[in-house]
Amino acid sequence: MPVSRKTKMLQGRMANASRFNGADSPAAQDARREWTAARIEEYVAEVVRQAPPLTPAQRQRIVDIMRNPGRDLGGDAA
Repeated sequence: MPVSRKTKMLQGRMANASRFNGADSPAAQDARREWTAARIEEYVAEVVRQAPPLTPAQRQRIVDIMRNPGRDLGGDAA
């Protein structure tokens, strides 16, 4: 998947924040969080674009995963 201009810009901000403030600084952590969120958004948008329409139950399951990422929601991982 190609990387967007936004993601490249955020990656640069993350690198600068790490370089000038330290990798564990609040500025670097914030930049890393923004970069990660942008990558996830782009990936999810592409997957949704390519996928057939989801049922309401499938959409709800995905919402539940986003709200509770560490929780075992049951069901098969297939």
